[in-house]
Amino acid sequence: MIRRLRRAAPALAMDADPEAEVLMARRPRPPNERVIDGRMWTGVMGVCAAMAGVVLRFDELRKRVARATGR
Repeated sequence: MIRRLRRAAPALAMDADPEAEVLMARRPRPPNERVIDGRMWTGVMGVCAAMAGVVLRFDELRKRVARATGR
């Protein structure tokens, strides 16, 4: 049962992606080409910065509520 569940998620992901067939039909990338390029790293860092900002903001709000309620 667990094996079926583990195999179902990737199969559903491939089925839900309309471009999966196009990706499988493309030629492989050249060996000297990076998998994660600079543009992708910029996006990753942007998302990380946004998440850190949200977490820090909520932590500050939590501290204010704790001070106001005496907890």
